Amino acid sequence: MRAGMPSRPINGAKHSWRMLAITLLLALLFGFAGMGEPLEDGLRVARNRILPVAASGDIVILKIDDKSQAQLGRWPWPRSVHSQLVDRLTEANARKILLDFSVQFPMNRDQDRLFAEALKRSKRVVLPAHLVAGRGNGAERANSPLAQFAAHSEIGLISAFYNYEIAIWRLLYGFDDGTRVIPSYASIMAGVKGPAGSSFPINYRIDLDTIPQFSAADVVSGRIAADRLDGKIVIVGAASDNIGDLYMIPGRARFGGVSSRFLLPKPSNAAARYRSAGCRC
Repeated sequence: MRAGMPSRPINGAKHSWRMLAITLLLALLFGFAGMGEPLEDGLRVARNRILPVAASGDIVILKIDDKSQAQLGRWPWPRSVHSQLVDRLTEANARKILLDFSVQFPMNRDQDRLFAEALKRSKRVVLPAHLVAGRGNGAERANSPLAQFAAHSEIGLISAFYNYEIAIWRLLYGFDDGTRVIPSYASIMAGVKGPAGSSFPINYRIDLDTIPQFSAADVVSGRIAADRLDGKIVIVGAASDNIGDLYMIPGRARFGGVSSRFLLPKPSNAAARYRSAGCRC
């Protein structure tokens, strides 16, 4: 997957590198001194605000928002709507379609069949698995989609660990369920790999206001031109208080979990510093 081309920070060339150095130094001092997670988090937020970067536009968020529920019905939608959504995105030539909502259980036999057929036609959909504690021994296992859906899809991990303020700072590369390694949604979108069970820091330098976002209702109804989705990675997920799945984006506000899965890893090697598919850094 191609990385975004480098660009200048959003707020211009004149930034206080001294302030950046001070915040990094203080973060190290607080870390060594064990002065508390809240202080460290505050310093991370300050650091990320100094040099924000624009999203590349290669990844598009499709929101299950209040507008979508007003036009398509209250969530959860029948799987006939999921089928329409997958078909629309496939017809628009989306490169990959990641659905950030559970399809673990059957709903209606005919509608489940329609959804499975749409997945088979598309051949580019990623469906979610999430981690749950095992019975009695505390071991983790991954809950996967229905077999009739999984047979025609790639599987990705959507589980995340959050802190005292329901903020997510790190995401897993993937999870080994004993038979296979399930990559995380962020790893799939970024095209990066890492050891199963290990995690990476989220790139909160990306300015959320620069991420292309559309309401799912506008895609289902055909109001979004196909060229705005052509060749894009599209992730579909909740963006409504009525649905839940809301997390704190540090320094901003509560957003749907779909937003944190978009904010891709910060590569650690110097040659690719701060480059990812999700930002033009």
